[in-house]
Amino acid sequence: PHRMFEYARDVTGLSFLATGSHMFREHPEAVSAWWGMYQEAVRAYDAPGRFVPYLGCEWRDKQALGGDRNLVFRDLDAPQPDATWRIAEVYDHLARIPAMVIPHVGGTASLPDFHDRRLEPLCEMTSGTGNSEWFAQAYLQKGYHMGMAGASDGHQGRPGHPRSVGSNGGHFVDLLRRRDANYGGGPLLGVLAETLTREALWEAFQARRTYATTGARALLDFRVNGALMGSLVRSSGPVRLDVAVEGTAPIARVDLIRGAHRLARWEGGSLAFDAHLEDRPPTGECYYYVRVEQSDGEFLWSSPVWVDSTAG
Repeated sequence: PHRMFEYARDVTGLSFLATGSHMFREHPEAVSAWWGMYQEAVRAYDAPGRFVPYLGCEWRDKQALGGDRNLVFRDLDAPQPDATWRIAEVYDHLARIPAMVIPHVGGTASLPDFHDRRLEPLCEMTSGTGNSEWFAQAYLQKGYHMGMAGASDGHQGRPGHPRSVGSNGGHFVDLLRRRDANYGGGPLLGVLAETLTREALWEAFQARRTYATTGARALLDFRVNGALMGSLVRSSGPVRLDVAVEGTAPIARVDLIRGAHRLARWEGGSLAFDAHLEDRPPTGECYYYVRVEQSDGEFLWSSPVWVDSTAG
């Protein structure tokens, strides 16, 4: 873990990182062997204002029993997780401490048959396994309030390195468009936090002020009636939607999504993009988010903003 944190901080210039070693049910003793080592590493590399490492791991089970989920712990002295836990036990134990559970596609997708709103503020949109908008939509369509996350899942100890599109990987790869193919690492999580500290980042995770990127270090801002991405707002009439992007390559197009459908598309052409639109949301609750495509093939997705409306 020391080399991984050093690579993330000094080579790829990441601001924060959570570890993600697998917990194999068949070898629960392995967790004890590496948990202390990882705790030592996060303490050694914890430098508020420069680099914030988090303890984490990938909990795994059969798809029907919860699938693959990433566990992330806020505190440096977080207790050791148990590889033999079932999903209900994961939720029960982690609800007692500052922790997050992030549904992951991976080898076994953690479909939304299980969800704990206390622990799952974020959902994976893209990872080394590929883009998974269908996966995030499965959670959103159930009415869950979840922000978007990107993760490397590179299995090479080089978090943040540029993606390299592959031809295989992931349980559903044969069903995906080229846009959604396996990356072998690269995707990242962007966050709107007040400061680069453990506590400020954690607060932003919980508030869903996040966006996912396939690897581009681009900036994305999306708001509804002035409320930041991840927000829940109320409206009795039309809402104003604002999007701004500072790309790392010219912006090819920006799609505005309402629910499961595209509401609008803008064509880009330059590194900077901004647009706004008014929409009258349907009665009840709906959600909006944006999908950005750069000319170099990189993508970004904002977290949604949910609107509870009496309009319609």
